[in-house]
Amino acid sequence: MESDITPVVPEGSAIEVQRRHSVGSVLVLLSVLIPLSLAVFMIVYAVMTVINPGPSLTLTGVTPDPLQSGQIATLTARTAPGADCQVQVFYESASMYDTSTPLQQMQQADKSGVVRWRWQVPQGVGVGPADASVTCTIGGATLTSEAAYHVTP
Repeated sequence: MESDITPVVPEGSAIEVQRRHSVGSVLVLLSVLIPLSLAVFMIVYAVMTVINPGPSLTLTGVTPDPLQSGQIATLTARTAPGADCQVQVFYESASMYDTSTPLQQMQQADKSGVVRWRWQVPQGVGVGPADASVTCTIGGATLTSEAAYHVTP
């Protein structure tokens, strides 16, 4: 048979004071350590983000600019090496997407992170603004950037 005896510790006794003191010390220690740990984590995270910000995508623009119908256009992008990239070209004056073969092919960025497209501006596109939109995918991240240029007579 087990007994349900709970020891009675008189208030103010050495044991009771020591127990209160121990609990208080632990709470004080935790109230310092938890915020300190969070602050250290936030600093490390911020430094790692600055050191390794992740993939980016930069377009150098369409050249030459302005372009004429029938002329060869070149678009260069810089991103993470090995990224899979695709471009869409839209001619606002003709309200059309350029669907020429070089623009439909997925390109992979080289070991320097450079990817380049060359295409002929369709005849009869018309004068006005145009946009090239590049989308690259690397390591689960999808990046998009746009470059505006002009078509002249």
